[in-house]
Amino acid sequence: MTPANLVIDPALPEHQRRALLSAPRALLTPASDSVPARRRRHPALAALPVLLKGSAVLGAGALARYALMGLETRAQSRPDLTRTLGALVRHLWQTAGSFVEVALMVWAGGVALTALAAALRQASDNKKLQSLDDAHGHYILADELTDDAYALLVRADQAHHQVLASRVHAEDLVDRERNNLLPTHVWEVARGLADYSRLRRQEPENPQGLALTELLRPWRNTLKSSLDGIEHRVLAIEAYAEHIANADARYQEWAQIQRLTTASGEALDLLARTAGHDFASQELDELTTHAEAVATALSQALHSAKTAALDALPEPLSVAVEVEEPIHQVPRPR
Repeated sequence: MTPANLVIDPALPEHQRRALLSAPRALLTPASDSVPARRRRHPALAALPVLLKGSAVLGAGALARYALMGLETRAQSRPDLTRTLGALVRHLWQTAGSFVEVALMVWAGGVALTALAAALRQASDNKKLQSLDDAHGHYILADELTDDAYALLVRADQAHHQVLASRVHAEDLVDRERNNLLPTHVWEVARGLADYSRLRRQEPENPQGLALTELLRPWRNTLKSSLDGIEHRVLAIEAYAEHIANADARYQEWAQIQRLTTASGEALDLLARTAGHDFASQELDELTTHAEAVATALSQALHSAKTAALDALPEPLSVAVEVEEPIHQVPRPR
């Protein structure tokens, strides 16, 4: 599942995260639902059909071997058949007997290995199902959310990935410790959106009667205030992502100037020999001045990003605050 379809509690162990990301949707249960009773089988029961089918073939081979031995015994007890039937049986036994024995041994070994593989596979499946059950309540599915809630989740997820994919984050030029809290913020946003969506879906679609309409008004206002508070946190994360993007642009410009400055030594030497030292010094001064200006802009952008982090990334606690910007609808991925 893609991150836009599934948000996982960052506190979950890595093996449970991998199990959730690789699990088909049918095995994942919304947090508001109870965990269904899983149909787990004992590993021995998974191996039993393999053993039964293999035993049938082994039984047929044993019967064939017994029939050949019976023919040889009859030939020995009937003198008139000794020359004809006995010779035929001995020939069959010499040519096919050893082959049948070896084939039965190989088949028995193959059946045992196949049965063992089936048992191990069932044990692994049981372990994965148990891991999914243990993780219930620690993940949010996209289809748990209403459209407006899902739109906010997409925005928070995109801003979060934009920050963590930035160069200034990779180079530790901004507060990495706070940036590493971003998955926790997105998780808390997703939890709040799931609660909002669950309550929103409990609202009657076609309320009948004035009394019910009046009762729903404060209900709807409360839900709207909750959603506004969640959007405020998302807006703060998006604003921080914009500061990071600005710092990233300044960093890339600064890095390009640094490379140009490093590579310009030979060009300046040539300029000094052909155009005079004064002109070369002037060109070098202009390049240095521009580099200093960009470095200053980078420092200001990094300072701005770090300041924004203090507002956008507090210790994760609550999502209930106000906001004025509307929520834009985002289509769900298919």
